[in-house]
Amino acid sequence: MSRVQQTKEKAKKKKSYFIDTMSEMLTISLRQRKDFIITFEPVDNGKPNCQIHVMTGRLINPCMLNTLKHRVSLYSDEGAKVMTRRWF
Repeated sequence: MSRVQQTKEKAKKKKSYFIDTMSEMLTISLRQRKDFIITFEPVDNGKPNCQIHVMTGRLINPCMLNTLKHRVSLYSDEGAKVMTRRWF
């Protein structure tokens, strides 16, 4: 097996592990009625790639939520969106 193939397989495993873990975190958060946040840290001059942060827990209070929703509405012309759905 060539080095290129090994590197590609490692990248696939890392990506798959991340997606599986993130899906599990989302499922648990929904079940426990906790916040689930995914955000990107922008590319910095010193870093070649951005970072993804996935956070769960009791993170957002009603005031913060309204602020975030308002901020999304300010950037709607740039494609920002918010989706709201009742959860039982």
